[in-house]
Amino acid sequence: MRVIHLTGKDFYGAGRAAYRLHKALLKNDVDSLMVVGEKESTDPEVINIQQSAWAKWRRKLMIKIEKALLKLTPGTLFSSGIYALRQTKRINQLKPDIVHIHWINRGFFDVRCLSKIKAPVLISMHDMWYYTGGCHYATNCFKYQSSCEGCIRAANRFTAQQVSQWQAIKSTVYQKTNQLVFVGLSRWMTQCANNSALLRHQRVVNLPNCIDTSKYAPTENPKQQLGFQSDKKLILFAAVDALSDANKGFALLEKALSFLSAERYELLILGDKGKKAFADTTFKIHNTGFVTDDDLLIKYLSAADVVVVPSLMENLSNMIMEALSCSTPVVAYATGGNGDMIEHQVNGYLAEAFSAADLANGVNWCLENDERQMTLSTQARGSVIKKFNEELISNQYLKLYQELTAPNEN
Repeated sequence: MRVIHLTGKDFYGAGRAAYRLHKALLKNDVDSLMVVGEKESTDPEVINIQQSAWAKWRRKLMIKIEKALLKLTPGTLFSSGIYALRQTKRINQLKPDIVHIHWINRGFFDVRCLSKIKAPVLISMHDMWYYTGGCHYATNCFKYQSSCEGCIRAANRFTAQQVSQWQAIKSTVYQKTNQLVFVGLSRWMTQCANNSALLRHQRVVNLPNCIDTSKYAPTENPKQQLGFQSDKKLILFAAVDALSDANKGFALLEKALSFLSAERYELLILGDKGKKAFADTTFKIHNTGFVTDDDLLIKYLSAADVVVVPSLMENLSNMIMEALSCSTPVVAYATGGNGDMIEHQVNGYLAEAFSAADLANGVNWCLENDERQMTLSTQARGSVIKKFNEELISNQYLKLYQELTAPNEN
């Protein structure tokens, strides 16, 4: 069976999760290929179909056109899905049995081309985009449950009309697409999709991402290896654009620091190359910027005494899964898919949304004493091995692939 994973990148967020599934399927003797627009890995089974200068220029042009036409309120992550390149011919030439689609925005793939793919199509929803008019996270808006007409994030009437049209385009494309199945990576995402106007009549299944627990495992003496000499407990906050993306919740973490003792804790930040003027605090803060090396990230996760994920909305956070696999308890808000991974006061702490005080309570509770911290650490890793290991999850996806291809084989 040949599975083609279609995603904009083989790194960051959705690309990172897709790549892990791709590697897990290869270990399961599945003929898996990734088709991307930007490639960082040296994996020969990852094909960059937009590596030519011409393709790169066209994709950048598409992004600029979309940005110019979208008039939205500031801070909105939004994609039309149509100002993008069309790669259907190349995909069909690879003769896939299944095309597994992940994150396709930022000029990578025109959503209208879905219906031209000849193989059955599986779509993993890494955010809410596939059932909205264009926003990737709807936050406090529920228009996607009926119609995105009159989009609350549109800055003018023209843009609001466009959003409604883009939602209608998706609806038409989905109806024409061959054997289409959507995957909600978390129970929350699955429920939201089932409640949406676009997907309530489509098949939506709940299957999570996976992780290589043999690779993401605690390391020996990580603090010493990284040069942390203080006896203070280390709080880790890590995300792509950790300080600049409002959804990642640094503003709430910053407030939570006022409830925590600078004599007891230090803060480590990963994932933002920019500088930020921190609020008046006596906390010692280490800001290392982006960490692109997995082995180094694992050392940081192992060195942390607790990882805090204060995001406003998360589907199935890579960071939470990675931290737990490295035996580090996680404090996050009881929102989105966080509850799929964090069992409250078993392997971490689910704080009241969006309370800075309870976020701080979670840190204090997890690290109240060494015995509790050790128990949480053991249960953290055990929970990931039990629920998200490569063999388990790849077999579940393989079963779904076989189900979708069975009619064609017959």
